[in-house]
Parts: sequence; C-alpha cells; structure tokens
Amino acid sequence: MVGFMTSHSHQQELRNYLPKRKKKEFSMSALNIEEFTKASLEKGYDNVTVREWAANSVSELHTHEFAVHAVVAQGEMWLTRNDLTEHLKIGDTFTMDPETPHSEKYGPGGTIYWAARKFPKI
Repeated sequence: MVGFMTSHSHQQELRNYLPKRKKKEFSMSALNIEEFTKASLEKGYDNVTVREWAANSVSELHTHEFAVHAVVAQGEMWLTRNDLTEHLKIGDTFTMDPETPHSEKYGPGGTIYWAARKFPKI
C-alpha cells in the first residue's frame, strides 16, 4: 500500500529486486512527448499514451498485461511495488514488466505521465 513503512535494511534489500529507474533521463528542455515517443518506439514499445490523474487520487493495487516505460511530465506521484514506495517528480522515469503488482498515488496538483507500452506478442 502507498505509505507502507519498512525498516531501512528491508528497503535496501527490496531495492535489489526492483527494476532500476533513471532520474532525469530527459532534460527539461528536451521533455516533450514527440521525443519520448520516438525514443520509446525505437526501443520496441508499441505505443505511447498520455495518462492524466486528478489531484490526490489513488490507483489501488493492480497489474497490467503490458510492460511500461514512463516519464512524469507534470506534477508528482508515488509508485509502490514490492512494498517500496518511490516518489517521482517531473522528468523521473520508471519501467515495469507485465503483471507487476503496484499502486499509485498522485500529487496535490494532479499528475500527467507519458506511458510507453509494450504488449505481449502472441
């Protein structure tokens, strides 16, 4: 759950199991959806969607059938997976494999992020 606290050593251990996220992958001057889309498609993602969330909204624990690579374009959010919560701000990115259980909480000004999705091939 969002806000779930664990001991420092437990959090360090959990970090070893999480996919690494890159902070500030795009400079603020380069933060535009066209460049993000182009880079994502070149990396093999199928499409990019713009996700907008209302202030202080919460998306409870869920999974997706697709892999995702996303960048926060406006506002802030808290992403929780494996009992570890990451605070993501403008320019921060995250990546998740399909079927990764996670929850999301969005900031007081709302949040917009761009999500590149890669669906399983049948």
